[in-house]
Amino acid sequence: MLNRIRNGSQRIIRNQYSLKPLVELVNADASQPFSSLSNTKQPVNQSRLPCSQWQKHSQGLPSCSFYSTDNERQSENENVKRALPKLSDEPIIATPGLFSFFSVTFNAIKVRNQLDGEFSLDDFIDGSKRAVAVISDKMASADFDGLRGLVTDKVIDDLQNPIVAMTEEQRSHLRVLEDDIVAQFVSSIDIREDEDRKFVDIFTILQVVLGYKQLTASEEKKSPLDFLKQTSMFVDNNLYVLNYKFTREYSENSSGDWIVSFINHANIEDQMNDQMNFFKKSFEDKGKK
Repeated sequence: MLNRIRNGSQRIIRNQYSLKPLVELVNADASQPFSSLSNTKQPVNQSRLPCSQWQKHSQGLPSCSFYSTDNERQSENENVKRALPKLSDEPIIATPGLFSFFSVTFNAIKVRNQLDGEFSLDDFIDGSKRAVAVISDKMASADFDGLRGLVTDKVIDDLQNPIVAMTEEQRSHLRVLEDDIVAQFVSSIDIREDEDRKFVDIFTILQVVLGYKQLTASEEKKSPLDFLKQTSMFVDNNLYVLNYKFTREYSENSSGDWIVSFINHANIEDQMNDQMNFFKKSFEDKGKK
């Protein structure tokens, strides 16, 4: 039955490859930078916790992206109707590129051999899942002071206006529990240098069904057919895609902590409506010529 739910979410977003299941979570203090994202072995309590253009996010064929109309075309009334108003003008990346798995694997080995002998991609994925839960909870609470040290100052500046403008219900859609994450991918790992400083950027994609745990917990109370109908409607309305970019500096005087340098959340139904409106306006503009 659980597979039906996952398949339901994948009717909209087709996963092109998947990484190792998310089993362990990072045991990090929610108020501190995520210094141990790539080096964690201890499970944590599963309790609910109260970019400008980024560099290339994949190699090979393009990833699946949702483009939408300019923010200038969105009135305040239209934003109110959205499940989640835009956090960024950047397109949401829904799935990794077809061949990004190979570049991610190669660069992960490169990071381990050249910069960090203890780096583990599996451990990073586990830790980033916990990090997203912590950060999204603070975003939903509009706790910008609590975000300091977890995300860059630029991310806070970019998030403040759209989050403050949201309704309370819309802000609640920012909160993601670890159990809500149904799929997670690393889309790219980039190693870059700025003068004598070296940085690693890891771009992650998370596919989320808000309330997933509550939905699966009640499956035995309904007939399979009724449950499948309910699941389909629930997934369609509660399916979100998240983009998070984690950055770490590998220099002599650096703190060695991972910090989030880009965030984007999007409701898939909103994105599909944006696509339809964009094409509709394009046809209307052509008809006027």
